[in-house]
Amino acid sequence: NLPTTTTTTTSTTGPNVEVYNQTLYRINTGGTGFASDGGQIYVTDVFALGGTAISEEGPIDGVPDALAPLFYTARLNDMPQPTPMYSLLVPQTAGSDYTTVYISLYFAELQFSTEGSRVFDIVIEDEVVLMDFDILFFAGMPRRAVTVSLQANVTDGFLDIELLNRVGVGQLNGIYVSQEAVREKPGSQQNAEDNSNSSSN
Repeated sequence: NLPTTTTTTTSTTGPNVEVYNQTLYRINTGGTGFASDGGQIYVTDVFALGGTAISEEGPIDGVPDALAPLFYTARLNDMPQPTPMYSLLVPQTAGSDYTTVYISLYFAELQFSTEGSRVFDIVIEDEVVLMDFDILFFAGMPRRAVTVSLQANVTDGFLDIELLNRVGVGQLNGIYVSQEAVREKPGSQQNAEDNSNSSSN
């Protein structure tokens, strides 16, 4: 499913703090920025290291109309192989040798109607995480949204995303990246002050 909120509480680490998923990137690959009805901002694709941007507007199956612009555009991996399409800066986790990130890659076939016309491997951090990916096979029809959700550990500060071509050239419509972060719970400071005042009375 597509992400619907900027942050989602996942657990707590104490009475006054919580761990949440912090959005790092929402990229409309091959396209310009837009805002969905839910307030999510998908930014213009200024991060690509190469590849050809394409645009094919029209109905998109499987997503609300407000998110359809994410699938109107895409970036084709017609770059020399193997080369990452994206190398995204990721803040490093303090005291750790790596940062765990959560990735959603979005696809909708815009050019073909026959399975097997476009087949590629999805490579994250130099590791093949999904072999022989065929958008049409998973979607069942052209212009139907497909989401691939992944988790990766980044050790060098940059998240590398690559499509390794098998048949034709890979196509990517959108990217969402988040990481776990810690924040103070809403109202926790006031609660602490109230408890302190109660103790002093």
